[in-house]
Amino acid sequence: MTRDHQLSAALAVARLRIVERRTRAGGRGYVVSCLLMAAAVTAFYTGLKVAPTVAPGDLVVPASLLVLGLLGLAVARLRSADPRAVELERPALCASAALALVALLMNRFVVPSGLTPWAVLFGLLPALPYLVLAWRAARR
Repeated sequence: MTRDHQLSAALAVARLRIVERRTRAGGRGYVVSCLLMAAAVTAFYTGLKVAPTVAPGDLVVPASLLVLGLLGLAVARLRSADPRAVELERPALCASAALALVALLMNRFVVPSGLTPWAVLFGLLPALPYLVLAWRAARR
């Protein structure tokens, strides 16, 4: 009987390791998606400042409102998501929206035109919450 008990314990440990590997693999995809979101947000806000002729000034405010609306939909989607992910994502989404407004205002009134270090830094500003989210998700 001892051997059967040891065998079932070894089988349970093996199955737990399989589940742990699957969970960690799924977590890597989440971290990668957070990093891709940070890169996309940085490229978008830097591109608005570097190439203003591509997005005329008349389109910046409606486009920004569209982005804020999409972020609002993402926050609403969190109602049906995993509760552990929600506790990480909701602050990141809200902080990114707030920092996007700051970045737009700074790019509009303070940062000089062209590809300057300031344009890149303020373009990176809305991506910071996603970088923090990726870091926190990787640590879990």
